Amino acid sequence: MRVGRAVFVVGLGVTGLISLTGTALAQHAPNALRGKSVTASWTENRMQRAAGQENFRPKSVPQTLQIYISSEGRTFERRTGSGARRSGSKEGVGGGTVARNSRSTFQGHALILAGALRQGARQVRIEFSPDFSSCSTKVIVGHAAGEKLIKGRSMISGNRLEFELMGISGESCSIQNGNVFGN
Repeated sequence: MRVGRAVFVVGLGVTGLISLTGTALAQHAPNALRGKSVTASWTENRMQRAAGQENFRPKSVPQTLQIYISSEGRTFERRTGSGARRSGSKEGVGGGTVARNSRSTFQGHALILAGALRQGARQVRIEFSPDFSSCSTKVIVGHAAGEKLIKGRSMISGNRLEFELMGISGESCSIQNGNVFGN
């Protein structure tokens, strides 16, 4: 079963995906979100292999994205991915956590984090309620035009990997007062 399949072809190129959110780079976080933390979670269900290997294996990769929005409107982010026995994380300010060269931008009632993988792209879109008291998450992972596989690096091992996305499941989101990182 392909639950929540959200694959798109990066026909505009990865820079096209990033530029779709580029117009919002100058916008600041809404006042209602400043001083709050957002936690988004999802699982990427994949057929995956290490680069250079022949056989694919099914993998479910649970991920959590924690974001603190400062009083100045800057985002501080940590994305954690878990494997069977290990986990890994990436941290960034204003982007860099969902893919290399990713950006975090606010557009109205949405926070969009988008960036390039080695061959493909990932976008996490967090939609907020009109009063910014609740949120929902939508994750899209896509391959480059003309390619079937998505290529990138494992956040856990740092090794190159290739995968076909079978679907996204378990997308959730929550908001809390204060800094999720405890600072």
